[in-house]
Parts: sequence; structure tokens; C-alpha cells
Amino acid sequence: VVWLCLCLPGFAWEAVLVKDSAPQAVLCVAPEVLTNKGPVALAILDLQRCLEKMSGARLDILTNAPARGDRRLPILIGDLAVEKFGRLDTSPFKQGWRMVSKKKGLGLYGETDEGTVYAIYEVLDQLGCRWFMPSDLGEVIPERKTIRLASQDLRQVPATTYRNVWYADADFQRRNRLGGFYLACSHAIGGDVCRGDPAVRHSIATNLIAGLKAHYSSSLSLSPADTISFCQCAQCKALDTGDWDPSMNCMSLSDRMVSFAN
Repeated sequence: VVWLCLCLPGFAWEAVLVKDSAPQAVLCVAPEVLTNKGPVALAILDLQRCLEKMSGARLDILTNAPARGDRRLPILIGDLAVEKFGRLDTSPFKQGWRMVSKKKGLGLYGETDEGTVYAIYEVLDQLGCRWFMPSDLGEVIPERKTIRLASQDLRQVPATTYRNVWYADADFQRRNRLGGFYLACSHAIGGDVCRGDPAVRHSIATNLIAGLKAHYSSSLSLSPADTISFCQCAQCKALDTGDWDPSMNCMSLSDRMVSFAN
């Protein structure tokens, strides 16, 4: 009978952040994080705000680990979590993050500040918080007087290098864990520019390299401008494979664009 009781799901350990609208946990972060008022600080304040909106309980924020004898569950963020739970393995573009929930506390941290922000919003995501559009109108915060998180050790890296939504403010982007390695995607080169002539390709490449030397950017866009007018010279047409594009009512231009970019 004892064995059956221990195996029931209700007996699994859970991190209790709030119980009956009374705080049971405390947020802990190095003082310089709050001083610089960067994305991690904003995410921590958002976590505090959302938990209070959800339950009515306001968790304290400490600028160090809890003192001996403090019985509140520590939610360690950033470097304090690294000290407690260890560093993450390096991932491409350093976007990895970890959310660990154990009896000795919660750890929320990443390879960089960006990853730490992702870990913080993973907590709110698991609790059902959503942001469907910028502003309070798009915010959904469920109500619950007691807030629990399952015991877990979650390590993740975003599946895409870069994540972005146009016309979204910084708060919406942060809450939906957008960002990553910036990839330029603006309309950059006119449609009527010849993409098949080797001399034109060389000239464009030379100018782009000169621009990078003067003002470095992590990426450049070679995307065509919004147009239906493209170069019709023999060299450009030779790059088209003959696939018909019914949406543009012309031969598909994908192959010439890829050839030009390469």
C-alpha cells in the first residue's frame, strides 16, 4: 500500500512559488543585472509582475542568494544560477538556455543574457501566460491562487538562428523570445539590376565588401525590391530553369536569385 501511494502523481515533488496568494519563493539576481536595466532586468520585473497579477502575491527580489535560514524557495537567475547548477554547454550562436527546478531551488540562465531571458519566459509559458499582440490587449495571464512548477531540468536551443516579427515593440519581442543572430531581410537591390552579368556581380560584391569594412554588419540583404519588373537580358534568362510561376505569370526567378547570391 505504501508503494502504491508513493507512485501516485500527486506525490511528485513540485516547486511551490505561491500558496493561497502567499509568496513561497524569492527572486535572486546579481545587483549589476538590475542596475544596468537591460533585457534580463526587464524580464525579471515582468516575471514578478505576472506572478502577482496571476495570484495576488508579490515575490521579493534579492540582489544575492538568500540568507541562511530563509525558508523561501530561491529562484536563482543568471550568474547565481550558474554558481548553483553549473555552466551550459556551448551551442551555435550561444542561444542555449536552461530552466532547472529542484528542491534546492530554481535556476534560470543561458549562455548569454538573451538565453537567460528565454529561460525566464519559459516559466511564464509553462504557467499559461501568452502575448498574442503588443500592448495589454494581447496579454493573457491566467488566475491561480497557488502557483506550482513541476520538477524538471530543461535545456534548449532555439530551432532557428533568428526569430523576428515586424511591427512589434521590444516588450512583445522579448516576451515571445524573439531575437537571435540578426539576419538582414529588407528589400535591398532593384529588380531591373542584371544578376547574370559577371561584371555586375563583381561590382555589387566589391561595393558590399567596402561597406562592411566601413560599417560592419553581421549580415547583408540581397533581397530584390518589391517589383514585377526584372532584367530580361540573355544572361539573366539563362539562369532561369523554366519553372512557371503562376503567381507572377512568368518564369520562376528563384534560380537566378540563388545563383546571384551564391
